[in-house]
Amino acid sequence: MIMVNKLNNRYRNIESATQSADILRLVIPQISKHNLTATPINYTVWYEYYLATNLLLKQAIDEHLKNGEPLTNEVLASFFDDFIADPDVDVMKQAQNQMLRIIAILSETTKATDSNASDYHQSLQTMRNRMDESQQEITELRNKLDQITVEALSDALTGLVNRKGFSKAFETVMAQNYEGSSSISLLMVDIDHFKKVNDTHGHLVGDKVIKYVADTLSTLINDQGTASRFGGEEYAVLLPNTSLNDAHSGNHQK
Repeated sequence: MIMVNKLNNRYRNIESATQSADILRLVIPQISKHNLTATPINYTVWYEYYLATNLLLKQAIDEHLKNGEPLTNEVLASFFDDFIADPDVDVMKQAQNQMLRIIAILSETTKATDSNASDYHQSLQTMRNRMDESQQEITELRNKLDQITVEALSDALTGLVNRKGFSKAFETVMAQNYEGSSSISLLMVDIDHFKKVNDTHGHLVGDKVIKYVADTLSTLINDQGTASRFGGEEYAVLLPNTSLNDAHSGNHQK
């Protein structure tokens, strides 16, 4: 289940304040009633609930309410993780952007419908206040997901990108050079006799060697390419706009 596709399919028709008003009329009172923060996650869970296509989520919330248990921010976050979220980092970031777009629509809808919403004016005002209060949480969510993305694509020891990060960089470079208008060089680097270093001096020294080579590669490419720790003592270096001769000589484009 890919969350971005789900969100895109379910939210693709919510493009205007008018279209989102019906959903808003149902969601706002629930967020107010249960004293929830107006975060993208909470809004998404309630939206899915009222959409009634995510049957497992609806059943879980109905059962929770039937048992008289409180619906807290933490509970809705667990429902989001269990029934909506996909663990893939890229999917999470795209879904986050999608949810923030929905929050923007929600905010505009609140302004547009104030004059025709006397029956739930108090709920609207509460929602608006909580949206203001939750801006810091939304910012923190964005920062946290950005950090998760960096960590997921980076090697903890060397600070270089890992194999997954390198694959993404490779795909980007190839897409930018779709017509083959410039040269691209790929270097594979390996530390000779590395096992002997570990056996003789220990893994702490071995780690320092790995990091030293990584730092050297980073310095040599000078942010003009991508260096990655591809395996234990293996590295891959991607040099766009660099011919094979220039890659050998170290004269990559700056």
